[in-house]
Amino acid sequence: MNSKIRKFLEERQVDGFLAYAINYGFPFPKLFTREDMDELAPWTYTHARYPILKLLLAQARENPEKTYGILLRGCEERALVELFKWNQLDPAKVKVLGQACSQDLADFCECWKPYPDQLDYGTPAQPVAHSKKVEELEKMGGE
Repeated sequence: MNSKIRKFLEERQVDGFLAYAINYGFPFPKLFTREDMDELAPWTYTHARYPILKLLLAQARENPEKTYGILLRGCEERALVELFKWNQLDPAKVKVLGQACSQDLADFCECWKPYPDQLDYGTPAQPVAHSKKVEELEKMGGE
């Protein structure tokens, strides 16, 4: 992970990059800049899920002149497209690197597309064909 993010930062393609830093053995979202890019760690699968797009949105609103990079999963990429559609973020001010979900996470989330269109890290997990949660709801029936 660190080489692609580092390149974005070094080449000044972005002012900051939202990715994950390991603190006390756990991944937490962090806005990396040129000043602290040496803290970037190699990419690994993680089951941690945070509202990283809300963090991006907050940064972009606070600093609309800046360009940000972000590391996204498939579901987050789909949400980012919606933010672009609703003019909440400027696509020209966001650079994306995509990461695949592990098969365990895809199964847990019952995800139909557990990888982004632009995949930079990981191997795509197999999509979940049907949702057990939806089946349970359908069995409940309507009243």
